[in-house]
Amino acid sequence: MRVLPSTSGSSVWVVVAEGCNPATDPQDCPERRGELFASNASSSLVQKGFYELPLQAEEILGYSGNGQFAYDQITLGGNGAGGPALNNTMFAGIATKDFLIGTMGLTPWGVNFTDSNNPVPSLLTSLKNAGLVTSNSWGYSAGAFYSPKQTSGSLTFGGYDASRFVPNNLTFTRGPDIARDLLIGIQTITSGTDSLLLEGVVAMIDSTVAQIWLPNEACRRFEEIFGLVWDETAELYLVNDTLHQKLVDEDPSVTFTIGSNTTSSDIINIVLPYGAFDLTADWPLTTNGTARYFPLRRAANASQVVLGRTFLQEAYLIVDYDRNNFSLSRAVFPDTNVPQQLVTILPPSEKGSSHGRLAKGAIIGIGVGTAAIIVALIATFLYLMRRRWLPSAPKIQVTTNAPEETKPELDAQQTPNFSGMGTPVSLNSTPVEAKGSQRFPREMYDPSIIRPEVQGDSRRPVELAECARVVRHELSG
Repeated sequence: MRVLPSTSGSSVWVVVAEGCNPATDPQDCPERRGELFASNASSSLVQKGFYELPLQAEEILGYSGNGQFAYDQITLGGNGAGGPALNNTMFAGIATKDFLIGTMGLTPWGVNFTDSNNPVPSLLTSLKNAGLVTSNSWGYSAGAFYSPKQTSGSLTFGGYDASRFVPNNLTFTRGPDIARDLLIGIQTITSGTDSLLLEGVVAMIDSTVAQIWLPNEACRRFEEIFGLVWDETAELYLVNDTLHQKLVDEDPSVTFTIGSNTTSSDIINIVLPYGAFDLTADWPLTTNGTARYFPLRRAANASQVVLGRTFLQEAYLIVDYDRNNFSLSRAVFPDTNVPQQLVTILPPSEKGSSHGRLAKGAIIGIGVGTAAIIVALIATFLYLMRRRWLPSAPKIQVTTNAPEETKPELDAQQTPNFSGMGTPVSLNSTPVEAKGSQRFPREMYDPSIIRPEVQGDSRRPVELAECARVVRHELSG
């Protein structure tokens, strides 16, 4: 099954059978949604319950959904690629079309359920507890499939790939709200000599979201400069053939000037060519075939300003939760014959390390590639397959060395079954809401504090490399 890396999530979400309605959805809906998880094919699956998805960051943008949470073994990587397998790993089956393809959370935060005394560890925490990575860190870029090289995305757990970015000295401090911690200051946005941003704004980086969300004033400037027209029905900036050809011929670029806040002197420029914005919308974004669109959305307030996967096509993001910082760099797209430069980020307790390349034998291959999928959400495809695991699931406790805050607790009074394993569950029904008192405030932060830069040595990050399509191993009924 294909999923997208989520820089704000902590668990794996996969689409289940209810995510495709044969009566109303396209015949190839399962393929479009990254393939469906056949819950009735696993006799080892252990259910947890039916909960509202933890979307503290994305609900501000109008995203919502419910999930049937359960435990099973998850193997990262292509069939036969030798990727790591994680036992007793929590995941959620989803049907909501707010997320066409499932996600793989990258944060170390556990998820608290109100009917359990201990938070369930995240995927990153599980990798660290299993000794597969040395630190709570990762490096990610969404790739540039529009480029002549059709460059794949890059995701490395426990380190980063130094061959995929241009290094700089700018380091950001994570924000105090774990739901909105990757905050940066956009100082200017320009296209040639044209200014597209009237004043600086604080933005959140979130790969769970496809588009770039900017203040209304900035969107109006994009409309004026590029001739964009907002479609109220589709709620997208649709691009007709005439405008598309004009933009292709002019080939404009958009430069984001970014600092730790909106006025700092240390900055980095991330340049997006028109190709990064030249996307095609299809079902379920549109109902009447395909349409070109420009992935810009209107932010109604400051909390909605978000840089999604569109931005991360041209940027490389490294997050080090152990040191409470992250970095942002200009992505580069090396030829396929250029070797990777995988660098481990050591935990702060290990000193005297230096950046170094990994020995080839230490690399754990996990399948990832990048493609402009049918709905044109430029995405990193991660392949997961489910196999049999132990029939009994012990209670799992978080052992990460991340800060003590955890995601808000999820509350549920019902635990319906997956379809095919008992009474069918409607994942589109009204969810049992999370307890509001458990939510953390979405605070802004003081980005003036600069933390030490990430360190590395020659030990093992888990790197995501390209692989063939995965065949899911299903158990017979």
